[in-house]
Amino acid sequence: MKRRKPYATTDGTVLAEYLIASTLGIAAVLAAIAVMQHTNASYAWLQENAVMEEHANYALDTIARAVKQAGYRDYVIPIAGYDAIAEGDFIHGADDRTMKSISAALEELELNAINGSDVLAIHFSGSANKHDLGMINCAGFAIRRATSASDDLGWSIFYVAKNTLGESELRCKYRGSQQWQSQALIAGVESFQVLYGVDTDGDGFCNITLNATAIDEHDKNNEVVNHPHSAWWSRVVSVHISLLLRAANKSSQTSTLEFIDLFGKDYADHFAQRDHGTHLSLKNFPSELQSRLRRVVRSVIYLNQPLTAFD
Repeated sequence: MKRRKPYATTDGTVLAEYLIASTLGIAAVLAAIAVMQHTNASYAWLQENAVMEEHANYALDTIARAVKQAGYRDYVIPIAGYDAIAEGDFIHGADDRTMKSISAALEELELNAINGSDVLAIHFSGSANKHDLGMINCAGFAIRRATSASDDLGWSIFYVAKNTLGESELRCKYRGSQQWQSQALIAGVESFQVLYGVDTDGDGFCNITLNATAIDEHDKNNEVVNHPHSAWWSRVVSVHISLLLRAANKSSQTSTLEFIDLFGKDYADHFAQRDHGTHLSLKNFPSELQSRLRRVVRSVIYLNQPLTAFD
């Protein structure tokens, strides 16, 4: 009787195929996870940049609107015996300062400014009809025309301070109907720097760009109290703004920047020692904040109102 051949075993082949298939499956899963993580990181990066872009546009638009209102007077219906805006009082600033939210105008400036941030103050008269929204402060409130010094509400003051959570933010200070108040405009502002274009010869064009300290020193040395027409604050024709914005969340993309120059390297090379906050080193930032996305935005804003210094 013919004997059958035993069945050939395939256990080793099946096991090898299983191991190969498992390895390929794990590799595919890991690749999918890597792609998903990269996609999520890219989406988070785009989202953070979009938020910073939105914040930058809002802040610069608000500041520009305020600056263009500097020194406004209602010439159509003048008020006999009272002029809310004195010469040289329509725009002012302070370097490396912050302030209290309820103190009047530029009183009680404080030294503990965040990264050397500046203060910018805009003074203007309100509208004869506040309901037309022709003149509004930095908080968006319509300002009526003042009829006395106690009724002078036309102020927009910008500065940087920390909120209750310790987050630095650009704030708007204004004079309310009862007292001075302040509100946040945008969060994540690590530095706010301001320069001023000064017309020194009365032709309406900027001849020199200075910070607030340099203008104060000039006006003090030239005794402008007795000679108001020589005050350089009354000759400001443009305002140069620079903001350093920080993303709210930690980024997976590590920044390669070591230094940040808010007005560019040329300005920092010549004036950083005298204008604190215009040249910043990331090494001096808290370690948990160094990997955040950052963006510097700048703008030059020209005043609308005619100069009074050469009238």
